[in-house]
Amino acid sequence: MYLGKKFITSLTCLLLISGCAKTDNEKDIPEPEPQVDTAALEETQSDEVAVEASEGKVKDITVVPESYEDAYSEVLDNYYYELMNPETYDSDYRLFRDGNTITIYAHKDKNGGALDYAGYGFIDLTGDGIKELIIGNLSDVEELDKMIFCICSLKNNFPESIIGFLCDDTNLYICEGEKVVTDTQKKYDFYNERRLYKDYLSDNGYEEISIVMDKLNNGKVTCKFVDEDKNETEISEEEANKEFDEYKSRIIQPDLTPFSKYTPKKEKGYYDDYENYEKYDYYWTHIFGKGFSSWQEGYNAWLTEYEAERAVYSLDYLRYNLIYVDDDDIPELVVVGQCEADESVVLSYHDGMVSELTTGWSVSYVEKQNRLNCGGGKQGLYFDPICCLENGRWKRIFDGKYWANSSDFEYDENLHMYIVDNYSVNGDTNYNLESYLEALSKVYDRDSDACADGELTYEELMKAMNE
Repeated sequence: MYLGKKFITSLTCLLLISGCAKTDNEKDIPEPEPQVDTAALEETQSDEVAVEASEGKVKDITVVPESYEDAYSEVLDNYYYELMNPETYDSDYRLFRDGNTITIYAHKDKNGGALDYAGYGFIDLTGDGIKELIIGNLSDVEELDKMIFCICSLKNNFPESIIGFLCDDTNLYICEGEKVVTDTQKKYDFYNERRLYKDYLSDNGYEEISIVMDKLNNGKVTCKFVDEDKNETEISEEEANKEFDEYKSRIIQPDLTPFSKYTPKKEKGYYDDYENYEKYDYYWTHIFGKGFSSWQEGYNAWLTEYEAERAVYSLDYLRYNLIYVDDDDIPELVVVGQCEADESVVLSYHDGMVSELTTGWSVSYVEKQNRLNCGGGKQGLYFDPICCLENGRWKRIFDGKYWANSSDFEYDENLHMYIVDNYSVNGDTNYNLESYLEALSKVYDRDSDACADGELTYEELMKAMNE
């Protein structure tokens, strides 16, 4: 996990696939709204933004919101609806709740009481003048006492999870001085361990105290202290336990408002329609930020952060394309790697907001018809997820899948697809090849699509964005 405001990103977990392949080799590739006061933002000409991006100077444009409830509404809304309907708990749902203790506990209550068991509040934990969203326990369950379930911050005026994906063996707390602490206890067949991470969100790094018992070495106990610069010092078990006892005495209960007093800003299902936090086998969607003054500024901000925090390669290594998916005059930016093992990202801009869709190496689209196919697949399993843009967000409108029962299948050069045994549309498996193609043709014109492969170098992209 990145420290401070470098956020958890799981793009490397994507199964890489292809969406506009036309040959056997190309097809069979590896898988792998609050309003922002824009007047408060610095006015920047698009050509100046492009220069800044190449020099890595584009910064987080977040401004102090008029209402923190509005600014974090997408997170709060989703928590509210999950707590209101705990019987719908699913272990494989959105970013902010996956693995959190709150949902596991809320699932046990079928009478709506979970809305009173958890609350939310706002505290500046990073010292930058922007308050973080804190979601924590309000129930009287002893093992959940003072526990924090989730911490989010604003990045480019949009909520991001700073600490999420907490497992059952990791507890999160806030101590005096608004310091965030994680306490992890794990028991394995061969050893037990306990790790305390102090001041976890500090930009200067955090301290670690660990106690490890090696069961294969006569139960030998090793304890160590790791400072902010990752220098390790062995300490006694007594000293380690003293550190754990000391932090426990400093844990505080933040001032939280019960979710039962929260009024959602959007209707239930609104975010599901846009699949804003969903991650699928073949693509992943996310809002990068809001409040950008132009598409050039927004795309350059994404490129700068991508190179600094996420990319394996430099921006000069990647290839780019500016395409037109929907019918407006603002292009979508396609970012493509140099080989089939690399991911592709499609960025869109709408009313100050930049959305990103991450998928496999290649995608296809029907120009100006608001249709994009980020499908592909390999080894007898293939996808046709068709997406469109609605209010600047990527939305899936068709979920096609086809797969073989054995390795005995062939590629059809005329249809540009593999002929297999099974076909499904939106989960319905009562389709054959003919009916599948008929259903697909109703939402996507395969005869008119084009590959969105990267045609531009980074230097050429900067010139094109300034024309």
